[in-house]
Formats: sequence, C-alpha cells, structure tokens
Amino acid sequence: VGYFIFAKEMGVTYTVVDAFCNPGKAAVNSCDTILKADISLLGIKFSDAVLTYFVFQALALGLVQTLLQATGFITVLAWLSVIALPILFFSLYYQYFVVKTWCRLCLMVVGILAIQSSIFAIGQFNGSVNLISEVSFTSVIVLAVLFAVIGLTVLLIKSMIEHGNQLSAVG
Repeated sequence: VGYFIFAKEMGVTYTVVDAFCNPGKAAVNSCDTILKADISLLGIKFSDAVLTYFVFQALALGLVQTLLQATGFITVLAWLSVIALPILFFSLYYQYFVVKTWCRLCLMVVGILAIQSSIFAIGQFNGSVNLISEVSFTSVIVLAVLFAVIGLTVLLIKSMIEHGNQLSAVG
C-alpha cells in the first residue's frame, strides 16, 4: 500500500490501482485529490512517511530481529504503532472535513495502522506495567538508525525520480 501511494504520487500508473482509487466517474473517492494536497508530517510528505514506515517495519521484523536477536524490538514497534495513531485520526479528519473526499489507499493505510495497533496492544500491552524497561538501548539505536536510513533512501529515490522526470520533460 505504501509503495502504491508513493508510486501514484510519482506519476506511476497502474490500471488496477487507478480503478480502485477512482471507481466511478465522480471524483468523490479520488486518491489523487488527497495525494496531490500539500500535506506533510514534520516536513515529510504523507506518501514518503508511509513508505518509510512500512519498509522499516518489514525490515525490522524480517531482518534486524532475526540477525541481532536483541530484546525489545517488538516492544519498540508496538510503541511506534501507538505513536502513529494520531496520524490515523488526522488522515480521517483531513479527508472528511478538509478535502471532503476519500482516498481508498489512504483508508487502507488507516486500516492497517488501526489493526496493527490493536494487535500490538493485545500482544504487548496486556497488563505489563513496565514496558519501558523491556526495551534495550541497543534495539532503540538500531531501529532509529534503520528508520533514518530507510527514510533518507526513500527521499533520495524520490529526488532522483523527480530529477529524471524534469530532465525528460526538458529534453
């Protein structure tokens, strides 16, 4: 989902994604309206943040925890899912009250974040009082570096694509 939002913003079109985002003639459910809006999260576009977050989670769960086997990785991811909840509510607010249209891809992200937070709440926050002590300093540092590297990589790739699009438009 994060990739499709990112690709759509970069101008990559997929027939299936376009049909999903714009099911009828009316632009009531248009993803383009939301994705072309000037929304950012701490100066980072929504599509960049979503792609970074989901790639980060996949790598953290798939590689980092397996390779390093440090304690607290899942707890850190659980806390991040809780921290991401305001983004969920902002997205719903922005779509309904500000732009007055729904982006189905954005709603999928909202759904994934809600489900993920629920799963982490059930699995991690089930009566444990001292969740901060379960997190090792190493896991926080490794995950912060991983998140920063992925975020910078996403921004670099986006910059290269935009630069390539500008060159092809000129030439």
